[in-house]
Amino acid sequence: MNVPASRDEFETVKQLLASAATYAESANRQVDRNEIAIARNAESIAKLSGYISDLKESQKKTDQQLAQVTQRIDLLTQRLDSLGQRVDSFVFESQRMFANHGQTISRLDAMISR
Repeated sequence: MNVPASRDEFETVKQLLASAATYAESANRQVDRNEIAIARNAESIAKLSGYISDLKESQKKTDQQLAQVTQRIDLLTQRLDSLGQRVDSFVFESQRMFANHGQTISRLDAMISR
């Protein structure tokens, strides 16, 4: 039961094959574009990884510098506290001496007045 195909049927098959070939070419082009995009993304990810590594290193250095600055501030604070205590001590002793000298001067004035 071989029935010969008509010209219209051959034409229909020919159009279907052409359509399938066009679709396959379009799909292949899309695959090529996707591969290019994937390659670009991989490059971008590699660059970003490098930037992140650089940022981590910079952050580490910044943290170390901050620790040093904090230590220096603590040391300066201790020195200022010590200096403040010395100034307070100086003021107290100066006031005591002025008071003693004032009493001595008053006694001397009283002695001279007699």
